[in-house]
Parts: sequence; structure tokens; C-alpha cells
Amino acid sequence: MKSYIVKMIQCNTKSIGVIGFLWASIFFLSAQPQDPGSDSLRLDKDVLIGKLKNGLSYYIRKNEKPENRAEILLGIKAGSLYEDEDQLGLAHILEHMVFNGTKSFPGTESIDSLSAMGIPLGKHVNAVTSFDNTYYKMSNVPTDKEDIFQKALFVIKEWVSEAILDPQEIDKERGVVKEEWRMRKGLSERVMNQLIKSFMPDSRHAKRLPIGTLESINNFPHQRLKDFYQDWYRPDLMGLVVVGDVEVKPVLNLIEKLFSDLKVPDDVPPRVEYPLEFVSKSTRCLIEDKEAPARFTRIALPLPEEKPSATISEIHERSARDLIFSVLGERLSEIILHEENAPFLSADVGQDVFISNDVRQLQLDFAYKEEKAQEAWKRLYTEVQRIRTHGITQGELNLIKKRIANQIESRYAKRNDRRNAQFASQYLRHFFTGAYFLSAEDQKNHAEKFLENLSLEDLNARLLEETLKIDLDLIYVLSVVPEGEAKDVLSIKEIKKIARRVKPSKLQAYEYKEVEGGLEPNILKIGRVISRKELFPEENLGVTELQLSNGIKVFLKPTDFKNEEIRFSAISLGGESLLRIQDLDEVQMYSDVVYQVGGLGKHTQRDLKKLLTGKKASLKGFIDSYTEELEGSTRMEDIETFFQILHLNFTEIRPDPKTLAAIKSILKSAYEGALNSPDLHFQQIIKKTLAQNHPRSRGLPTQKEIDDLNWENLLRIHQERFGNPADFAFFLVGSFEVEKLIPYLEKYIGSLDTIPQNKEKPIDHNIRPPQKNISLNIKKGADPKAAAKTRLYLEPVELPYTEKKSIAFNVFKEVFQQELIAEIREKNSDVYSISVNGGYASLPYGRYELNISFSSSIDRVDPIIEDIWKVHEKISLGNFPEEKIKGVIRKKIATRETNLKKNGFWIQHLTRAYTIGKPFGGLNQYVKIIEAISKEDIQKAAQDFISTENIKDFTLIPEEQEEEQDGEENKSEEK
Repeated sequence: MKSYIVKMIQCNTKSIGVIGFLWASIFFLSAQPQDPGSDSLRLDKDVLIGKLKNGLSYYIRKNEKPENRAEILLGIKAGSLYEDEDQLGLAHILEHMVFNGTKSFPGTESIDSLSAMGIPLGKHVNAVTSFDNTYYKMSNVPTDKEDIFQKALFVIKEWVSEAILDPQEIDKERGVVKEEWRMRKGLSERVMNQLIKSFMPDSRHAKRLPIGTLESINNFPHQRLKDFYQDWYRPDLMGLVVVGDVEVKPVLNLIEKLFSDLKVPDDVPPRVEYPLEFVSKSTRCLIEDKEAPARFTRIALPLPEEKPSATISEIHERSARDLIFSVLGERLSEIILHEENAPFLSADVGQDVFISNDVRQLQLDFAYKEEKAQEAWKRLYTEVQRIRTHGITQGELNLIKKRIANQIESRYAKRNDRRNAQFASQYLRHFFTGAYFLSAEDQKNHAEKFLENLSLEDLNARLLEETLKIDLDLIYVLSVVPEGEAKDVLSIKEIKKIARRVKPSKLQAYEYKEVEGGLEPNILKIGRVISRKELFPEENLGVTELQLSNGIKVFLKPTDFKNEEIRFSAISLGGESLLRIQDLDEVQMYSDVVYQVGGLGKHTQRDLKKLLTGKKASLKGFIDSYTEELEGSTRMEDIETFFQILHLNFTEIRPDPKTLAAIKSILKSAYEGALNSPDLHFQQIIKKTLAQNHPRSRGLPTQKEIDDLNWENLLRIHQERFGNPADFAFFLVGSFEVEKLIPYLEKYIGSLDTIPQNKEKPIDHNIRPPQKNISLNIKKGADPKAAAKTRLYLEPVELPYTEKKSIAFNVFKEVFQQELIAEIREKNSDVYSISVNGGYASLPYGRYELNISFSSSIDRVDPIIEDIWKVHEKISLGNFPEEKIKGVIRKKIATRETNLKKNGFWIQHLTRAYTIGKPFGGLNQYVKIIEAISKEDIQKAAQDFISTENIKDFTLIPEEQEEEQDGEENKSEEK
């Protein structure tokens, strides 16, 4: 719940990222190679690019992050736009079918084989179909075992050239795709469908949505799928990307050996481009929907077609344009967070593409308060005209330049830390669209040149000319509101009328205020390190424990995994369990308020944003059920700033009553709108039922509870949970030297006032699930369809934590899921996906938790649940292939090898070990333990961790049901 609302607030206060726009401009520019020149772009020379004689393009790059692993992508320039009328949805179905049997791998042998090699379907093996393209992905492919790497490439070659397309398998897959269609229906699908019908009814895109129609899915002739495969899966439309810990020449030799025999068939259709065709007059699309979370309007203006960029000058042109939007976004954020009566809850202006990379729009977006549509539009349009009339201030430009310059250096310092997937996605995009990718040196040089040449006069000239020019004679207006709340939705006539009332000549210029002073706290007494020891030196753990004179313990793990990254965490036990029950409503909103609008020391949140521009130093706290925690990140260059923020977080949170009033409006709208979400409603019912309506298990805050929110109580809660730093364990992991950190630790953490006492422990308030079976149907949802979303909660198993039990549990969980997929998806075609989730929870008592979730037609829920227990019984009896275990073990060992070189893994490992109360060491035993996991261990896990008694079965079904209709889906489908 906390993460959902934080996301809502972040959305409501967002502005276009200054850094994001610049690097997007430099990394991904739609461009075609041209003759070299002083202003021309050049591709990164560290990737080998070429074509086989049959037309297949290839991209090969050696990259050692992560070690002994590779990313393989194969793209095909054909998607749903290339289907004939009797092939609707077949591009997507074909993407499914290649996994169901090829010449060398009948049935599911290709997937089974990859899974046995530790490359399972799902996260590591997948495919995506869009309007224009299809691509297949393999991640984390081992390269230290040559036979596995070669087999992976052979499998992907078989998929795109030797698929059997067996009629019986095709008919089985129809059911899976129907369940995918059913699962994906919802608010976003309804909005997309209506938007396309309103704005581009005659476009081919409107008639070729990737999911197709139910009529086509149910009835297409087998031969038409084979025809699509024959026509479009051909080497001249293919691009193969291999990035990883490989040698380029041998990989090229392997590609030539495997793919050179592919041929372009005779008489294949030409690949043509299908442009989006918008209606030629102003049009409004109004959508009233039960699930709409807010009142939202987008006013989009079509822009002239932009030629592909091919020069550095064009990069800078785009960068300057996006910078303007960034400054405007910052100003809008200030209005939202710092004006109590701001009419909108979110607002943004920018240029974006719509469905196709070739179609640009100027988009003016705003979500508004009830009956404030006209006022919100007037205010947004006023701010656009203000910046267009008076331009950006020198202070704003200086701030942005500082931010960009700092990020340029940071990005360049981390140039050797980029992962395989980052490179591979760039190369695939180049193959599909011609988007340029540049070397790290060129990125840095172009960005620095942009800053060097950027002047306030030039930037404001762009404002006064084209960037924010708004022609209201041709606009597309999308309004999405909750059902029954369309009374104040703006018409096109009203939009124009309100805009004409804004007189630019009467607008005052924006006033930029500089911030005085820094973040240095009033430190009373600097502490010192009184003890130091290396933990588990025999394991080469690399963790140092420091004891400070005020009783605080700090654990340090220096690494060389990623330059300029330091992860921080501080954790204390207790959390909500130690608070008064009357505080629990406010604590739900604690993090949203204190860290979104609160200040530090003498500075407001607005001041902090300016002070921290160009620095990497972030910190946020939250209070969970049984812990309170701080999380943050920084780098050595900004380490003192980070520790200043940390010190002030414990000592000088600054209340801001005016801003609190503004954020209350956002919170009220966010929580009120959240109730429209069927999924969130579903989660709330489950939570309430599993807690047996325990008074300490709270639902969403009510409007009254938000109105009653005040700084006095928030600061009291903060003091109660964060008032004694000695109760916290502090962790830092990343690119630093211990000796260089110690002075900052002594100054900023060692000086904190502490209270000597025993460590707090969370209170177990006996919040437990009911000791009985529960089967509950929950009706919620505006989309009438014969669909259900089901989640089974199994009785928690109270067992003490041991490393072997935990590993066995996690291996069993994956084996169980694979067997469920094989039985319920592949054999019965009853679901698109089914997942098994859960793990060990230590607070307030030690237990293993497991839940199973799936979506299906309503009439198949009970048979699917019966099949789940049949699969469980089969595993309990050992009636499953032992090779499944070996595949899961290989994948987990490979994942562990990769994770051991990630700062995120280490900070999570240390904090979790601390919470559970287990030693930080013992990691070296992981491989030994998991390799010893046997079939008997999995059988025992199935018996120990799952009881068929006391099962909680929750099913979400629509409020209305009707027979299945022809279905459509949005622009991207993922298997």
C-alpha cells in the first residue's frame, strides 16, 4: 500500500527529468548513417555490426558485466500490422507457437532444455509482439560453458526458422491466448481502444491490435499461421544481437555457421511502412469509467514530422527543447506542492511519441480536483504562456547546467559498469528504428559541447518561437473521469475560450529565489570509533564492523562492482507494533508527508531540491509493521552532503504546514481514486480477512483521517521511532574505502545523541489468519467479461529459519510453479500464467508463507484449484522429472554468481540477516547446500510447507458478466 500511494504522489509531482531528457537524446536518436563530417554522428566502434549474405543483420559486443553471461536478442521486423484480414492476432500467436515445437525440439523440448541449463521461460526467456516488430530474448545465458551458449543460439535459430506449428498444438494454444486476452482487459485497454477509435479510426493500427480478436483466435485456419511464418520470418527482416562475456570473432563464426543457411523465400510480400492516420479536425474522446483513479485530461497537438537526426547539432536542438519542458515541469511541481488551493493534482507539458516513433505530439496533461477542470486548464495554460513570454531565468539555467554537468561525469565514470541488457536493447532499437547508439566518450563530448554552447538568450529564443507554440485549431482531447463525474469535463470550445482569456502581456515573470546556506548541522560533540573488527575473515566476507562511542554500530562493505555507487540502509526493530493504535492511521501517510514535503534544518523541501542539484545524496525513511528503516544512496564525491542529510533526519526534521495542506489534497484524491481499482480493492479484502479484522490491520485512510493529519503528531511519531539512533544498525555498501569514511561516521553519526538501553523488539499482537478454510468471491470491476483473478493463501508453516530449509523452500517453489505451468497452461490451456510466491518471514514470528495466483475464466476456477492440488500431490509423491530440480539449481547458482557482484544484493543480504537474526557470513555454503538438494528434499518440502487444510481462496470477478466478445489489446504483448 505504501508503495502504491508513494507512486501516486511521485506521479502527481513529476517533471520531465533534466538528466533523462539529455541522455535519451544522446543515446537514442532516430538516425541513419551518413557520410562522415565534423557535425555527423558515428556509431560506437566497440560493437561489431554486419550482415550475412542472406540479409540477416548482427550486432556483437564483448562486455564483462556480468561475468560469464550473455544477452541474446533476435528481432524480426514484422508485427501485427503485417497480418491479412484473416490473420488478426496471428503475429502474437506465432510468437507463442515457436516455443511449442521445432524440428530439433518437438513439443516443449526447447523450453525444457533451456530450463535444464538454468535459462527458464519467463524472466530469462521471453518474447514480445508489437505493431511493427517481434523479438525473442534470452538473458543470463552462460558463456563459460561453450556447449550451453552454442545450444542457446541454436534454439533461437530453430524458433525463427524451424517451428513445426503442429495443428493440435495450435488448437491448444488458442486457449492460452484467450486467457491472456482475458487477463489483460481493464482500464488501460478500454482507454486505448476508445482513443484509437476516436483519433485514428481509419489507421491500420486501429484494425491490427496485436492481441487480435476472439473470433480470429478461435477460428483462424492453421495454414494462415504457417503463411505468416513463411512470409515474415525471413533473414532479411532479422537482426541478431549478442552481448556478453564472449570473444567477438568466435561468436561471428558461430552465427555464420548457424544462420547462413536461412533463405528468403520466393514471392514474399514487401515490407511497407504504415503511418498513423489521424482525423483532420479537432476531436474529443470522453471516457467515463468506474475504475478511473482521477479526473484526467490530455490536450495533444500534432507536430510536423521530424526527420531522423543525423548530426550533433540536431542532438543539441532536441536537448534544448526538452530542457525547456523540464523547467516548466519544475515550476508546475512547485504549484502542486506549495499552493494549498492549486486546482490540479498533477500537471505536465512535453513532447512525446504516440504508438509510432514517427508521430510526435505536444501534450498538455493535468489531473484536476472536483469541479476544477476550467480553473486547472487556465492555470496550466497560463504557466505555458508565462514561460513562453518571459522565458527561463538565469538561476534556473544555472541550476540545470550544474545538474547536467554533474551527471555527465557520473555517467562517464560508470561507463564500464553497464550490463549486457542495456547494450543489447540499444542495438535492437537501432535495428528496428535506426536509433543511434554512441560510445561513452562521444556521449560525454556531445553533452559537454551542448552545455558549453547553451546560452540563456538562445534558449529563450526557442521558447518564443516553436517549442511551446500552441495551435488550438487542431487538437485531440482525451478526458478520463470516474463514472458519473463528466459534468465539468472541458469541451473543445471551452478549451479554446479559456485559452483566449489568458493575456500573455499581463503575466508577470517567474521569480527564481536563490538558497542561502548549506546543510551543516549544529554538531555538539564529535564521536569516535572505539572498536573495529573484520567479520568472518576466513570467508573473505569483506565486512567491517565499527562501534562508535555513542553506542551505534556501523557495518561497511566496500566493493568495486560499480563506480560512484554507495548504498545505505539503517534498520531498527519495532515499527508500527510499538505505536499506539490511534497513531496507525497517520503512520500510513508518514513517509509520504515527511519525505515529500518536510524540510531539514533551516531549509524547506523546495530549498533542499535546489541545494542538492548536481549531487547524488538521497535518503528516505518509512515505518513498516515491525521495523523502521532508512534507505538511501550516494557516492564518495557527495558523501559529506549525504551524512549531513542523515544527521538532520535524526535531529531536525522541518515541518511545513503550508505544504502539508497542499499534499493533503493530493492524498485525498490518491486514496479516493485508489478505491476504484479492482485489484487494490481485492488486496484490501484479502488483508482484512487474513487479519480477521484485527484493529491494528488498517485499511486505506479515510478522508477524515487525512483532514486530521497534522505535523505535531507526525513529528511525535518520528521522534518515537527514530529518536534513538543507537537502536539502529547502519549499513553502507559500495565504492568507498573504509578509512576515508571513518571521519564522516565519527562526525555525523558519532555525534548523534543516543539513549543507552536494550534493543527494542516488536510486539506480537497476535494478528493471525483464521484457522479454517475460506472461499470468498469478491465482485469488483467495470469490464464485463467472463474472467476471474484467483489467489490461494496457504496456512503459514511455523518453522525456525535454517539456510537449508530456506533454500529447499525456494527450489520447491520454482519446481512447483514449473509443474503447474506444464499441467494447467501447456496441457489444459486454462491460464496464461500461474505463479507461486512466498518466502520466509521472521517478524513477528518465524514462518514460511506461500500463495498461488492465476487468472482464468470464471467457470474454470474450481477445476484449476483441483489441478493445483493434484500437482502438489504428484510432487509430494516424487512423480516429476528430477531434471526440473537440476535446472532450477543451475539457474539459482548462476543468479547467485551474478548477484554477488551487485551492491543491491549485499545491502539486502546484510539487512535481512540482521532482521532474521542470523550471521552475515555463511554465503560460501550456498552452492554446497543447493547442489545437495535432492528429489527427496523437494518431496519433503511439498509435504512440510503445504497443508491442504486451512486454505484461503479469494477470487475477484466482475460486477457484471457477459458472454465473451471480440477482444482487442494494446500495443505490446508479452509471452
